[in-house]
Amino acid sequence: MSRDPARRTAPSEETLDRLTRLAARSLQAPVALVACAAEGREVLKSGLGLPEPWASGRELPPGDSFSRLAGDGGEPLVAADARQDPRMREHPAVKDWGMGTCLAVPLAGAGGPPLGWLVVLGPEPRAWSGDEVALLQDLADLAMRETEPRAAPAGGGERAALLDGVPGGLYLLDPDGRLTEMNAEAGQLFERLTQRRCEELLGRDVGEACPEVADSVALAEYRRAQAEQRARTFEAYYPALRRWFEVRAVPSSGRLAVHFQDVTERKRLQRMLLEKSERLAEEERNKQEFLVRLAHALRNPLASIRNAWHLLGELGSAEGGEAGQALEVVGRQVEQMSRLIDDLLDVYRLTHGQLALQKEPADLVAVVARAIEAARPLLEERRHELAVTLAPDVLRLEADPARLEQVLGNLLHNAAQFTEPGGRVELTAERAEDAVVLQCATTASASPRTDSPTSSTPSRTGPLPRAAAGG
Repeated sequence: MSRDPARRTAPSEETLDRLTRLAARSLQAPVALVACAAEGREVLKSGLGLPEPWASGRELPPGDSFSRLAGDGGEPLVAADARQDPRMREHPAVKDWGMGTCLAVPLAGAGGPPLGWLVVLGPEPRAWSGDEVALLQDLADLAMRETEPRAAPAGGGERAALLDGVPGGLYLLDPDGRLTEMNAEAGQLFERLTQRRCEELLGRDVGEACPEVADSVALAEYRRAQAEQRARTFEAYYPALRRWFEVRAVPSSGRLAVHFQDVTERKRLQRMLLEKSERLAEEERNKQEFLVRLAHALRNPLASIRNAWHLLGELGSAEGGEAGQALEVVGRQVEQMSRLIDDLLDVYRLTHGQLALQKEPADLVAVVARAIEAARPLLEERRHELAVTLAPDVLRLEADPARLEQVLGNLLHNAAQFTEPGGRVELTAERAEDAVVLQCATTASASPRTDSPTSSTPSRTGPLPRAAAGG
């Protein structure tokens, strides 16, 4: 491409913004910018990931211009470790922005001084490969090509401006599949893939002009869109660019409009999310299996402890005194451990769809009584007042008595454990249409140092269906 500076002006701000985004995505760099020369100065015209006040545009000091850093030859500036590179270590990018690596290529300038510099930066040192330097230079050259005179597409400058205003790339095909028009972004893609100017491609069959874009899959989608007269959307990967694109072909009056957008970053994020999801699922499976093995391993020693506890109680060797109190503590902890182990196994069964409810007519009074009996030691230990209110029309219901007792026991146990000593625990059951709602509310005792109202934290189960023969 020609680099005659007399025929060149800097690209538009829109082009520069698109250029910085494309450079950052292509090289996976968090910061990208364009510094343009103006009367011996360099001004930041476009930036991505820049801190303020630089993000709003700012002039670089003469000693920090990229033209001075790179030298008069207009060669790329490659600073793998910018903090150690004598050209870069005092630059604002290092001192103020915390960058650790820099790659800068000129905008035009082989036959004269560069009009500006396309720069990508990263926080850590990075060894830039020759392919990466060439890729960034290609992007800069393509941006400068937009400033060259071009043949206006059919319809004049107004139509060209309309096509260029479409986000992403857009090209039009006639009924015979020949390229008739394209916007600037589509032109850049075709030029990169074919190494030919857009004017040389117009009027040619798209499959012949650029097989990479119109491969067998794309051509099949184009034909299907024309045959069905409805839009077709698909994704395509271009190995030469190492990029993914989302392509949408829209038929209209025998012609076909093809729009594409770069979705490489989206695909990368989707792949990362999928891999992370699979890792998390695997970790969750391993955790659940470990908990099940742990629960089964704990059952045998717990059974021995329970048998010894019962035996001591039957022998009466620890009645009264400190020994008797210690035996009561052992009994409570054995029951607590047993509940925890059962809960671990239930969690595994629930997550694997193995937890089946054995529903039958149940006596709510008996279920509540057993749950209270299991939680009574902790309630008494923490000096809680327990109030139970069961509506007369909910005493018979359809439920799994064992599971319902387990749920109520857990609610009461949590209420007793997490309510300040001397509080009040209320368990209520009331009818809600054809179901029963069980609710456990805790009210902490008021502190003698404050006049603030007591707090109430309700926990609910259900709803549970009532038995057909319930009272």
